[in-house]
Formats: sequence, C-alpha cells, structure tokens
Amino acid sequence: MVARNTTPRPSRNPDALSEANLEFLNLTSQAAILLDLSTGTILYANSAFLRLTAFSLQDLTAKPISVSLGDAAPSTWLDGDDVNVWLQRYKRPAIPVIAQIYRLEAMRPWAIVSMILPDAHPLRRRRRQLSALDSIIDLIALLDETEPDVLLRRCTFIVQGLMEADEVIFYQALSSELGLRKVAGTQSPSSLPEFLSINDIPRLTELTLWAPGRRMHTELQRRARASGVQYLACIPIGQTRAISGLLVTAHASAAPTDEELYAALLTASAGAITSIFQQSLRFNEIRQQAGKISGRLKIQNSILENTEQGVLVLNQELKVIEINPAAEILLDYTASEAVGQLVEHILIGSGYLMQALESACRGLPTHNPGIVMLHRRNGVVFPARVQILPVMEGDALLAITVLINDTSEQVRSRTRTQQLEHRALLGEFSAVFAHEVRNPINNISTGLQFLEMDLAPEDPNLDVVRRAREDCNRLSRLMSSLLEFSKPFAPKFEAVDLRSLLQRLMDRWRAAFSRARVNAQLEVDIHLPWVWGDPQLLEQVFTNLISNAVDAMSPDGGVLTIRTQIGVASSGHGHIEIMVSDTGPGIPDEIRSHIFEPFVTTKSQGTGLGLAFSKRIVTAHRGTITLESYIGGTIFHIVLPISEGEPDESDSPDR
Repeated sequence: MVARNTTPRPSRNPDALSEANLEFLNLTSQAAILLDLSTGTILYANSAFLRLTAFSLQDLTAKPISVSLGDAAPSTWLDGDDVNVWLQRYKRPAIPVIAQIYRLEAMRPWAIVSMILPDAHPLRRRRRQLSALDSIIDLIALLDETEPDVLLRRCTFIVQGLMEADEVIFYQALSSELGLRKVAGTQSPSSLPEFLSINDIPRLTELTLWAPGRRMHTELQRRARASGVQYLACIPIGQTRAISGLLVTAHASAAPTDEELYAALLTASAGAITSIFQQSLRFNEIRQQAGKISGRLKIQNSILENTEQGVLVLNQELKVIEINPAAEILLDYTASEAVGQLVEHILIGSGYLMQALESACRGLPTHNPGIVMLHRRNGVVFPARVQILPVMEGDALLAITVLINDTSEQVRSRTRTQQLEHRALLGEFSAVFAHEVRNPINNISTGLQFLEMDLAPEDPNLDVVRRAREDCNRLSRLMSSLLEFSKPFAPKFEAVDLRSLLQRLMDRWRAAFSRARVNAQLEVDIHLPWVWGDPQLLEQVFTNLISNAVDAMSPDGGVLTIRTQIGVASSGHGHIEIMVSDTGPGIPDEIRSHIFEPFVTTKSQGTGLGLAFSKRIVTAHRGTITLESYIGGTIFHIVLPISEGEPDESDSPDR
C-alpha cells in the first residue's frame, strides 16, 4: 500500500496537458483531479488526491469518474459552487467531501475538480472576510469626515468591532514629546501605558503579534502581560519609516483562532486609516486655501513647491493656470510650456479622466478617477493616483485642483513581494526535489562501487565507472547542500563574543593553513563589543569565508587576514565591521555581481550555495555582507549592528 501513494508522474500523451501544468497540481495541498467532461473520464490525479483515496495513478487514469465520485455528475455543476459528494477510496469506506469544479474551456472540455473535508471548509473564514469588508467600507466612508477627534473616535470603535477586540488604542507622535502619546481608546481607564518611550519605537515599525509565552520586546508587551492580556497586536500608522501613530488591539480572554486572517484584517485597517488621515490632511489644506480666495484662486506657493504630489490648477475652461515642480517632473513639462494649455494636452490618460474633469467643470457630482496610466511628454507611461478637487465659492466654481501621486514604487513593491513568494515556493520545491533525488543517487553510487571492486585493474571500463562514481558523489553533495539551503532556520540569539569566536576558528584552521601554505593573521580590537546573534550560524559564515579564501589561494598559498573595525552608521547606531581578505586571483567581473545568488561559484567542485546561505544568515542578524575584489585579492565586508537589546524574533528570515 505504501507504493500506491508515490508522487504521480505526468502523462506522456501528446494530447494531454504539459508536464509542467500537471506538476503544478501537485504543488497544492488540496486533493484535485483533471477530468475530460466530454467522455466523463479521469485524465490525472494529484498526489494529495492519491493520499486521500489510496488509489494509484494507474487505477484512475482513463477511468470513468464514477470510480472516484460514484453517481455524481460534475458536468452539471456550476463553477466555484460547493457540492457535497461521497468520495470513493481504494479498499476503504467512502467519505463525504465538499467538491468544486473549475472548467478549462481554453483547453478543450476539461475541468479541475478539487475536494476538501467538511471540517476543513473555510466557510467561517469567508463569513469573517465578508464582515471585515463591511468594516473596511465603514472606515473608507470616513473620508468625508475632516475633524481629527471625530475620526479617531469612529476609527477606534470600527476597528474594535472588526477585530473583536476588548480594547483598541491609538497612539500618536506629538511634536512636543519624544515618543507616542495615547490620544484615543475604547476603554478608560486602560491597563496599558499612556505613553510609549522613543526607545520602543524602533521595535514598533511593523506589525507585531504577541501572546503569553512569546518573547517580549517592548514596555507595551510587558504591561500587557502584567495586566493579564491574552493577545496583543500593534501596527504603525503612517508612511514607511515615518511613523505618525500606532494602532493597538488587545484581547483579555483568548487569542484569535485564525492569526493569519487577523493579521491581514489589521493590516488592511491600518492602511485604510492611514489613507483616511492623509486624505483628511490634504482636504483640509485645500479647504483652507480655498477659503482665502476672493475672486481668484490663491494657493500657498510654499505648499505647491515642496509637496511631493504633482499639482495642476485649472480654470473653468480646463486650461492649466498653475503647475507645481513635482508635476513638472512627473509629466516632463516646464511651467512655461504647460500654463495656458488645455489640460487634455498635458494630462494624457484614460477617457474617464477627461469625463471626470468635464463633470467637475460643470459643477456636477463626480468620482475621482483613482489609479490612471498617465503619459509623460517623452512617451513613458506610469501609474498614478489622480484626485480632482473643485474649488468653490458659494455656487461659483473658482478653479479645479488636480492632485497626482506617482504609484510606481507601490507597483514595484508589489512585484518584489510576488517575487519573494515565488522564491519561497521554489525553495519548497527544491527541498522536495533534493530529498527525492539524493537517495537514488546514493544507491547508484553504491552499485558503482561494487562494480568497481569486481573489475580487473586492466579493464578499460574501470575508468568510466570511477568517473561515474565521482559524478554521483558530487551530485550527492549538491543535493545535501540544497537540502540545507532550503531548510527553514530560526536564529537563537544570545550575546556573542566575536573576538573569541574568530580566535577559535583561526586555531581550528591552523593545521589546514600550514598544509595550504597560508599565512593567517587575526587583527581584532581588544575592546570589541559583543553582539546579539546565533554563534553557530555566525561561525558557519566565517568558516565558509575562510574556506573560500584558502581554496582561492591554492596551491601557491598566500596571506589571509581577518580584521575588525568599530564604526557608527548614519542612523547613529554602532556597528562592527569584519573584513576577511585573501591574496588570491580575485573574482571575475562577470560573476562578481551575482556571487551571493544560489548556484553561483568560482570553484569547479563547488555547489554555489555557501555564500547565498551566508548572506541569509547575515541578513537575519540585521547586518550586511558585501564584496570587494580586484586582481590579486578579494575582501568580504561583514557589518553587524551593536545591539542595545535583543533582536526581534521577526528578524528571522523564515517568519
């Protein structure tokens, strides 16, 4: 029975889907089969389906659907609807499942049928998401509210209902204090502090989720534990690296059952609240300026010139009467070129954009166009958020202000996030692949070894067998390195004495240095501060760099130097720089910029994973690793921060 549940291999039938498409079905943990609706037969079943039913792929391929679904008729189902069916299994009782069909009309009359157990059905999650959507809509509706105090109170109670929290608190950065002051909350008096010190702010720059038993990093978390809070969430309000406030939710009785959904809802709430306050600030600025207009538009030049938003001011004929420097840069027009022109010649976008402008010009209610693809003068297209604000005096239209925000960075950030997700998926696949391939390689190597023992020394096949066994050994090492690289890791931080760590490594390598004719030198500051880190992982980094340096200088030998330097970053935080240099030939220009990527190496027998893994480790320690190479030597620079406290667990690359 064990052999029946091996990972299925794609069909070689040229009329079937490609191997890549079929293998994609195996990436999901949800049981699924591929059907030919025209014949009512099964084309393919993924590994999750085979594990659930105990069938083999041979048992199902080209068989009628009744083999697995009995009397069910998937051809009559609607796409995406939940259907209760009985799933047939191999020599086991049938079980009830919830099935969904997704037709692939572009690929002939084929369809994918996925199945989950009833107790795994995400109905409650869907209901929570729908309820959350209503709450987010309520938050967005506050865009019409311009009074900060009213905004805070309404946002607080909406978030409390959305997150099902016992307490919600808003902290705000005030110009008169170095820290965050509580400005609104659902419970008074609160068991949580009224003021958060500036020392806690660096650990509050991203979403943090805390519950009893988890490590505490802030005074807020310590107060929560002392007060018996069972779950605490904090998320910043404002732009990246420019925190203007903090949203805190607390649960007195129990933690949420779905932490992933909870985090997503809180993130969405924080984003909506940030947009609300930014919109409120922008609206108030425009309203204040409009109030000073008497017969003509008056806008503060300082605001126009210094804002990062592009601003166009139009008259009643939709001609440009003013353009700020940000808009000049965004649209690639100078003020002398734009002023006096019809806006349609300067602001080139979708047809709806002009419709919205014309409606505003006529004094009719209009919707802002939102994200629009705009054209610069040189033809370059970029995404931008466009807002149209009519400036009124009574019933008279004085002008129209058009605000333009370049959203290219948001698009790039979303792309980077997708790339990271794809990279994580590739890592999982690589780990599975390496595990499945390594054992057959070892078996082949063992068989070649026995074959080599049976061959006479003068046998011409002996050299071929030996080369094949060496290739197997090399592949086995590569698979082992790949498994190690793909495996998640979580650094165990403690105080690390870098001076002692480096000295131990140099002593350990002394014999190898002698054999390789390497003159090793350690130049470490006697007063070198300790750092927070994982000593085993840091030792792995320096071991890899020393090994690479020795290999680079082989066989002629050379000089290896490890030197430390204490410095202060531009942010004011102290750091330690460790430089590992050698007198080897240097790294070729063509691979220098890719040296920290997986499978990039200068060694004929190397795996190309050592430096990539070293970079992961250094990054997990909030440090950097860079390369400086030239003809006659290479220097690796590792910078580690001198931490005044223990790093967040969120710094781990696998969280």
